[in-house]
Formats: sequence, C-alpha cells, structure tokens
Amino acid sequence: MKLAPTLVSFSLLLGTFACDKPDAPADKPAPSASASVAAPPLAPPAPSTPPAAPAPSASAAAAPSGPTKDAVASVFDPVKEPQRTVNVLSGGTVALYLPEWAGTTWKIGQPDKALGKPKDETIPGFAGPTTPAQGFTWQIKDTLKGQTHKVVVTNGTKTFTLTINVS
Repeated sequence: MKLAPTLVSFSLLLGTFACDKPDAPADKPAPSASASVAAPPLAPPAPSTPPAAPAPSASAAAAPSGPTKDAVASVFDPVKEPQRTVNVLSGGTVALYLPEWAGTTWKIGQPDKALGKPKDETIPGFAGPTTPAQGFTWQIKDTLKGQTHKVVVTNGTKTFTLTINVS
C-alpha cells in the first residue's frame, strides 16, 4: 500500500521533466539569420466573422429599394415624412407602422378595394416606451402584379400616404 503514493509522486515528477525543453548544446552556435533558409510566408488567418458591410448613405436609405416579398414601412415621424413608397412582389405582404400618439388612432380614409382590408394591430414600444405603433398589414394578391396603389391614412388633421408598387 505504501508503494502507490510513491508511484504517483514519481509519475508526476517524471511528467514535469518530460515537458521541459532540453537546453541547446553549448558547443553548437545558434544559426544566424543570414545562414538560415527563409520559410515561405504564411497566409493571414481567415477572419472569424465576415467584414461589416458599409453603412448605406442617407440618399440610399430614402430611395425606394427593389421589390421584396415582405415590404415594411416603419414611419416614426409622419409629420416630417408624410409619404413613403414600397416595392413588393405579388403574393407577398406590406406592413405599415405609424406612431399611435396618446388619444389618437390612424384610420384608412378611402379603402382600396383591390388591396382589401388590412390587418390592424397595436404594437407596444414603437417610438419609446410610451408610444405604441398602429400597424396595418396587407396580403398582396398575385392579380395585382404590375399595379400601383395609394393608401391614405389619417389621424385627426395629420395624413400619411403609402404608395405600393407591385412587381
């Protein structure tokens, strides 16, 4: 039984010496930089994350983009931005989000029969913790391909116009 602790201690001691690097012999000079053969340069390591895309300019952000399956228009200040255009593919959806200020509600002035009635919902925390959004979502039918529709939404004396281009 006394042999086991000694054997463990010896194994640990041997492991410590096995990990040490032997010293270079004193009689052998270190190779000089001029005498050594240059190793080929190593390729830089691949980045772990893809490089960030450049931020779009203000004019690119304001310009209508190409058609998408699901177009979203989030308008935080309809007084400063009273209209917006979205491009959507037929068969997709269009969602419009406007701030629902205390005591007010957005209503669609003249419903577009071709678009149909939108889904109307309230989303909390849209423009800060106290201002929710009123969201309108339309399902765009395939028969609307190639058409443009304007939707006017009112809130008291304020109006907002959404133009929907269907591709």
